Amino acid sequence: MTKGGGTVLSPFSTGVHHWTYEAVTIMTKGAYLLILDLHPGRTIQVGKLGKIDFPAGIYVYAGSALNGLEARVGRHFSRAKRMRWHIDYLLAEGEARMACIIPSEERLECFLNRLVSTLPGSDVVATGFGSSDCVCSSHLHRITLSDLEILMGIFGEELVLYPDSQG
Repeated sequence: MTKGGGTVLSPFSTGVHHWTYEAVTIMTKGAYLLILDLHPGRTIQVGKLGKIDFPAGIYVYAGSALNGLEARVGRHFSRAKRMRWHIDYLLAEGEARMACIIPSEERLECFLNRLVSTLPGSDVVATGFGSSDCVCSSHLHRITLSDLEILMGIFGEELVLYPDSQG
C-alpha cells in the first residue's frame, strides 16, 4: 500500500513504441529513471537481498550510466541478459515501460531518487535495492498513476525513451 492508500492500476497498454536497443550507438553519460510495471504482485529472489514481496504496481528505479546511458537503458529493456544488478531480478518478472533520461557528466541517480521519494504516493518496498554504493535507503520506489503523471510533466516527451515492442 502506498502512503496515500488506494490501488495502483497498470496504465500501460501495448501501443506503438519508438526506441530500439539495437539502434543505440551513442555513448552518452548520465542518469535515468526506469519506469516498470509489475502485475500481478509477487515474491522475488533479488540476489543477496533475499526474497522480497513486491505488490503489484508501477515502480521507478533510479540509476546512472557513466559509460553509455543509452546502452544501459537498452539493457533494461532487453529480456535476454545475465542477472547482474538488483533491477535485473525485478525486470525478469516485470516489464520496463519507459525511461526518463538526463545526460550528464555527474552521478545524478541519488538526486533523482530523492526527487521520486518526494512524490505523494511514493513508497519504498525494498530497502537496499540498487543502493549498495550510496547512502540512500533504496533506489526503487512504488508510485501511483498520479505520481507517474507528475514525473512525465517534469521530464517531458523529449527526455523519455520507450522500448521497442519487439524487445
